[in-house]
Amino acid sequence: MIRVNKQYAEQVSRNKAILRVIIAEIETCGRMNLPLRGHSDSGPLDTDVDSESVDFTQGNLRCLLQKAAIKDATFKDHLKYGPRNASYLSPETQNHLITCIGKVMLRQICTTIKNAKYFAIAADETSDVHKLEQLTLTARYIDTDICERFLGFIEVNETTGQALGNTLLARLEQLGLDRRFLVAQAYDGASAMSGVYNGTRAVIQSICPSAIYVHCAAHCLNLVLSKSVEIQEIRVAVTGVQDACNYFKHSAKRIDQLEKAVQRLCPQASHSRLKQYCATRWVERHDSMFVFLELYDPLMDVLHNNGELSLAGRITDPQFIIAVLILRKVMGVTKGLSQSLQAKELELTTAVEEIEVVVDTLKSWRSDEQDRDFKAVFIAASELYARVEDMPGIDFPKPRLAGRQSKRNNVPADNAETYYKRAVWYPLLDCMLLELQHRFSSHSKAAMSMSALTPAKCTGCSFAVLADAVDIYGTFLSSGASACNAEYQRWQRKWEKVPAEECPTTAVDALKACNKAIYPNIAILMQIFATIPVTTATAERSFSSLRLLKTYLRSTMKEDRLNGPALMAVHKDVRFKHDDVITEYAATHNRRFNFQ
Repeated sequence: MIRVNKQYAEQVSRNKAILRVIIAEIETCGRMNLPLRGHSDSGPLDTDVDSESVDFTQGNLRCLLQKAAIKDATFKDHLKYGPRNASYLSPETQNHLITCIGKVMLRQICTTIKNAKYFAIAADETSDVHKLEQLTLTARYIDTDICERFLGFIEVNETTGQALGNTLLARLEQLGLDRRFLVAQAYDGASAMSGVYNGTRAVIQSICPSAIYVHCAAHCLNLVLSKSVEIQEIRVAVTGVQDACNYFKHSAKRIDQLEKAVQRLCPQASHSRLKQYCATRWVERHDSMFVFLELYDPLMDVLHNNGELSLAGRITDPQFIIAVLILRKVMGVTKGLSQSLQAKELELTTAVEEIEVVVDTLKSWRSDEQDRDFKAVFIAASELYARVEDMPGIDFPKPRLAGRQSKRNNVPADNAETYYKRAVWYPLLDCMLLELQHRFSSHSKAAMSMSALTPAKCTGCSFAVLADAVDIYGTFLSSGASACNAEYQRWQRKWEKVPAEECPTTAVDALKACNKAIYPNIAILMQIFATIPVTTATAERSFSSLRLLKTYLRSTMKEDRLNGPALMAVHKDVRFKHDDVITEYAATHNRRFNFQ
């Protein structure tokens, strides 16, 4: 009996070693975002090869397995002498192993979320290359620091708020996450997601009252910039830049002409091609203006040589020139904000502080009686216009004023500088300031409550600032609001004795400095505040992986096959044990080999 058991154990060990090799190479393809199979991916695998004679006409996985067999004698013997109905190389087995890898990785991530207790979700929806609606789900939680994890794609047939809300709740239950500890939900502001009565947020809040809704801050900034286009001169400038980009976009000949013109006229330029004024990628929207003006001279050279007088006339118009330069000036301030609002580790208080910096900058420009910033823009516009007209010293022209008008600005002005200041500069600043304050008002209110807990600012706040937070998250606190008030007063006294420069300024740093045994309620509130998401950029980034995974060559992948490679590609830092995958595979699939 002992001998039989020993032989069985050796056989199980050998079987696991064989499957480990296959799993390792599947992981390699998944981590590198490579397709596993080619057009000819069946039949016996030739093992009588060396590193110089590997058959690269087969799929990626079979090529990697051939190379693995060169160094692994056990795996080579399995391929050469093992049963053909138990090679574990079939497409079905590959799919089963991919599914098991996805389950193991999700189990690890969800275990970390459960240990953190409180978590938030962010979701967004898009159409893939096969015209299927894919809903992406991410979770945010605290594990020493802020973590945001992609939890997978969900194929949906209905995109109503009710259907999406039910889908998200069902997926959370499937993942084993306790919905009672869902403290926030973030979406892009679409009516189906953000609707107060029938939106996804309302559906989830009916089950999870503590899951407050957060409008993605990056999308809010995008809406602010989109609103500025309603100013006529700004709209004309944006349209002109888009038309110039489209002129070169689909023509290799024109792109080559532009690149040669850049080398000839401005070899020091850091770009050689125009950037499209993208409707969804916020940072590229800023870069489009900067690159356009950097390549303005080569662009004009190509247009004149090609006889494109209509487009050249539009982008040399004085109103276009001044509007583009004004837009570049304002976007120079919002670009850094756009980048910071897409960071994973961003806290709400930090985001609001960055927004306030932008608001204060725009306010200083608007209230400057000497208008020094606008004068600098106007001088640059005059110099560019003189260079375009090849007439040094020419005055920048003022548009003709009409006695009656309804479709264009007709502001009274004695000169061009005053006209454009009143017609473009002031309206743009006013629009930006109004929209920033309107779009981010809810963020500012939440940040005010959050800052009342941070040691750097708590000493100057009262407990009343936390009233809304205590009301929403009261079920998580012990002994009620009165005990929490007393605890908050002790928390204030603690930090009154500490120099201001040594006080933590963020919720995460404050949480690390908080003794949870002495200040349990403060620790809970700070963890919840740090968990509240600022942006859905992590969910948006998963769409980039989706486009790389589900190409026109792999367009028929369904949800159960898609999520395994997606998790491996997105979470390259999440390691898993191959033996855990083998255990999952042995427990869920019939097999000829014994693995347990």
